[in-house]
Amino acid sequence: MKALRGLLQTIVPGCRVETHAESFTACPQQRRSPIVVLAVDTMATRRQLWERLRGDAGILLMLDLRIGRGNGGKDVRNISVT
Repeated sequence: MKALRGLLQTIVPGCRVETHAESFTACPQQRRSPIVVLAVDTMATRRQLWERLRGDAGILLMLDLRIGRGNGGKDVRNISVT
């Protein structure tokens, strides 16, 4: 998370990046920013999040990053960039 924060701040100087220590499930009640970064291990999790987010008019950009095996795709985090 810290590495991603640093990278985003390099790309967009002056931006504020917030990480939220909670699993991101993309349910309607969960807070999110207009920029969503997916960093999951499995195609199933990626597909599930895409299905939940693709019709959301509040999302301006969705980035899909590939990460290591981790804990089987169970550790999805919410990152806000403003």
